[in-house]
Amino acid sequence: QREASIMRLLGHRNVTKLFEIIDEPGHDEVYLVMELVEGTDLGEPVRRRQAVPDSELRAWMRDIVLGLEHLHLHGVCHRDLKPENMLRDSRSGLVKLADFGASLLVSVGKRLGGDFITASGGTPAFFAPEMCRTGAISQGGYSGRAADLWALGVSMYLWVFHAPPY
Repeated sequence: QREASIMRLLGHRNVTKLFEIIDEPGHDEVYLVMELVEGTDLGEPVRRRQAVPDSELRAWMRDIVLGLEHLHLHGVCHRDLKPENMLRDSRSGLVKLADFGASLLVSVGKRLGGDFITASGGTPAFFAPEMCRTGAISQGGYSGRAADLWALGVSMYLWVFHAPPY
């Protein structure tokens, strides 16, 4: 339900589109009807240890940063940004952010880091260092936007070196 309410806020060419929410009375499940992105996720080159041309990496980064900027301007932190949650549309070539199950709507800060999150979520291999610090969650939290940017940096490292940075 949280994922659906967050996706309703977002409408951007670099974010997967939500068309409809099906919530049948008497059923626990909620179904999200989303756009079909034909292509592959950006984890594919890492899994295959495939070199990605610089020009393609730049295009991916441009699309991802534009999508992230849109999320952050609307007070949304993705919290599970990783290559498997970035989809490349084979028809348009665009990269779209997907899987908003761990996302949170936070207050829109005036600066990067003005949105402190006090709940864990996401994939540990992409956590920013402050998320791993003992007591980070209980002692004021961490910046969701900064953590999203850290995860993007880890993703870039994976595309270039085909191995995690740490």
